[in-house]
Amino acid sequence: MPTQQTTKQILHRSDQAEPTTQPPGKKFFELPPELRNEIYSLVLSEPHGTSCTVTDGDWQPPLTLTCHQLRAEALPIFYSCTHFQIYVNDSKKGALADVRQARERIRSLGADMIRSLRKVTFKANLDRYPCQQDEFKMELEVCRSGIVHCRIGDPDPGGCEFIDVISCYNAPLVRTIKALVKAHDGKVWNQKTFSKALGGFRKLKARLGGCR
Repeated sequence: MPTQQTTKQILHRSDQAEPTTQPPGKKFFELPPELRNEIYSLVLSEPHGTSCTVTDGDWQPPLTLTCHQLRAEALPIFYSCTHFQIYVNDSKKGALADVRQARERIRSLGADMIRSLRKVTFKANLDRYPCQQDEFKMELEVCRSGIVHCRIGDPDPGGCEFIDVISCYNAPLVRTIKALVKAHDGKVWNQKTFSKALGGFRKLKARLGGCR
């Protein structure tokens, strides 16, 4: 049973304690915006880059689900430092399913978040010979001004570029590939450009799949 002396000590300590009505995390948002952005970049980016595929559960990290303000501040940074990759499967059903899912993701992102993206790669595996596959990929890099740089990626940095491999047996197809690159290189990056590039890649994949 507490004595009168211990009761006074407890009351004294209670008087000294500063009551807080500050919600958890509020002090973080009192930091300068520049510092918060630095923290987001450190938390959301990886030293060797971060990749996110169209089949991932969400194109957003769990951190952005904590509160509205953090989501609004952190998501653009996450999208700007994440390399998004869209795989188009070999079968027609798989290709259509991938493209349909990717287009749904594009629509769900919204115009503002799409403008935050800095690198998107479309990929497909092609059976050039019975025991050999080539990875075909089209890379879209977006500069800060919002202009797209489009190129056909090199699947083997130590070997020939993919377009050189294709040219060995299908010269007309090379012209089609170059036309696709030209159609998107130098364009303004937005939702329409993203969707058109995806559709163009799927059609090219269908042609590549039938050129063996």
